[in-house]
Amino acid sequence: MSYSIFFIISLTIIISFFYYKKFKETIYRYFLYFLLIPFFTEFIYNIVLYWYYSHGIVLFNYYISYNFYLISSFIFYFLFYKSISKNKRNKIIFSILNYVFIGYAIFDIIFLKNSIFKGLRTSIIVFGGILLLITLILFLIEIINSNKIIFNIGKSFIFWISTGLLLFYVGIIPIMISMKFLNYNETYSFILVILNAIMYGSFVIGMVKSDTKYNY
Repeated sequence: MSYSIFFIISLTIIISFFYYKKFKETIYRYFLYFLLIPFFTEFIYNIVLYWYYSHGIVLFNYYISYNFYLISSFIFYFLFYKSISKNKRNKIIFSILNYVFIGYAIFDIIFLKNSIFKGLRTSIIVFGGILLLITLILFLIEIINSNKIIFNIGKSFIFWISTGLLLFYVGIIPIMISMKFLNYNETYSFILVILNAIMYGSFVIGMVKSDTKYNY
């Protein structure tokens, strides 16, 4: 599973290099920079797995890097959409959602004593994912109502970013909730790869199809 996801992210990074010029003068360049975080997170994870299964040595507690990525990614997305949004109400909502998420993450780690060193924080994924879905829905409504790109929405990079994120979290949240009650094993791994392929595939489509004059 981890090798497949790492391959998907790596391919996305490679493609982003070819299309960087299109976005280097826009706010979307920060999104391309952000993609390096999941890349290095998966890279570290695969190195740790290799040494553990090949030599029985634990080089690094990869839960630290994974949980750091989870928390930082949600904060990034809230700030990213706040920066892009032209709707004052949405900007306020996205800012509030960001603070609510940060507060919950601190509460989850400190007060509930759910250590970021001992496991993947599924509760943070679920809570952050729900808040992000609210953000995505509000933002998609905003751009759909925009006269600037409504007839060329398929040429907007942020539309494809939002679509990929929406599909990923709509799929992953129910799985994370039910994992406490059901044993998915290989099925979970397969679904996670598919969801990542859909999300990053959507990002790539956006890089290729988008036209800067239709970016929101």
